[in-house]
Amino acid sequence: MKNSINPDSMPGENKRRKSIIDFIQFEDSTSVIWPWAVSAEALLQNEALLLEVEKAVCFDESGNCDTDELYAAIDRIAGINPAIEPKTNPKKE
Repeated sequence: MKNSINPDSMPGENKRRKSIIDFIQFEDSTSVIWPWAVSAEALLQNEALLLEVEKAVCFDESGNCDTDELYAAIDRIAGINPAIEPKTNPKKE
C-alpha cells in the first residue's frame, strides 16, 4: 500500500518543501523544453538548492506561494536552460 501525505498535517517547512517539489515535478511532466540549467532530478536531489529556493520565496501559512515567484527563484538559483536563454548583445553586421 502506498503511503499518502496529508499536507494539512505537515509542519510549515514540509509544506513549503512539498510545494517546491510538486512544482518542479509538474514542470518536469508538462514542459516541452525544460526551463532550467539543472535537471529536475538534480534539483530534487540537491538539498542545498531546495533550501535556497525555499528561502527565496514568500510562502503563506498554508505553505502556498505565487508560482511566478517560485519560477523566478528557480531561474535565479538553478539558471535558465541555455537552449532557451535569450542571446545578449547579438553581433550586427
